[in-house]
Amino acid sequence: MSARYELIGLTASPYSMKTRALMRYRRIPFDWIVELPQLTGRKVDVSPILLPVLRHPMGRDMTDSTSIALVLEQEIVNQRSVLPPADAAFLCALIEDMADEWLTKAMFWYRWRDAASADFATGWLTAEVGAAIAQPMAGTLSQTLRNRQMGRMPMVGATAENGPTIEAGYRAILGAMRAICATGFLFGSRPSLADFALYGQLSQLASDPGPSQIMHDTAPEVLHWLRRIDDASGLHGDWTEDRSALTDLLTIVGGDYLPFLRANAAALEKGATWFDVDLASGRFGGAPFRWQGKCLARLRDLYVSADLGNPVRDLLARTGCRDVLEG
Repeated sequence: MSARYELIGLTASPYSMKTRALMRYRRIPFDWIVELPQLTGRKVDVSPILLPVLRHPMGRDMTDSTSIALVLEQEIVNQRSVLPPADAAFLCALIEDMADEWLTKAMFWYRWRDAASADFATGWLTAEVGAAIAQPMAGTLSQTLRNRQMGRMPMVGATAENGPTIEAGYRAILGAMRAICATGFLFGSRPSLADFALYGQLSQLASDPGPSQIMHDTAPEVLHWLRRIDDASGLHGDWTEDRSALTDLLTIVGGDYLPFLRANAAALEKGATWFDVDLASGRFGGAPFRWQGKCLARLRDLYVSADLGNPVRDLLARTGCRDVLEG
């Protein structure tokens, strides 16, 4: 039995990259296994099989990047925690959730929106996955992967109708991140779980041709930050109590992400099959998704239980977050 963790994922998976960078920063020994278990036949004890899969040295398998991070916080206690203290912990959870559930729509949209983008993404995935599968399957691999990912676009909401809103939201996040990336991280000079969540999604957007060019032209600070956080194992830093740098990012959470979650939850409650909502970045429509209903419930529970000071409550109010969280 290995004395190290095994992290099974792909560089084309934002959640795999999020977890890999986090484990590097925390100096947790692990082996990086580039593989898609559904196609290789590797037995993993998780259902559904979603990347990444983290295999514990004792043989237990875990998935879901947030759950993995929180379990590692409990099992690996050192000075390199990614959970900031006090009321910053809730802000960290809120921004992480936005990155995982909202920014990923930009990743899907730009990656599969047109033939040229899809060709690049298909080549990337095929090169990674193909190296670990039996040769007889390789002939059909490209089309299998392409169909698999493009078939998920309506579920994610990465549709032509939502494209302008998603693109506006991506540009807004880049703008909000520029000053943060130029000086450090969200909560000081050390990265938090939310930083790694943003890194996971932005690492993909920095690699795919269309969004990469936008990032290069409008937010080079973000590109440089992505290189630093990818392996921050040698970084030492401190948390700060200054939250002013988060205002623009939380305004996006309050203007786009939380209203989206609220509209999704309302549709689920009514048993509706479709919802439309006006967001700060534009109009968004889609079929309600039960998982994102759970996301809103979790954030509201965390908000109720958080010990928040008045400055943070005021910040959440000014950025439009508080109304939804208390709604």
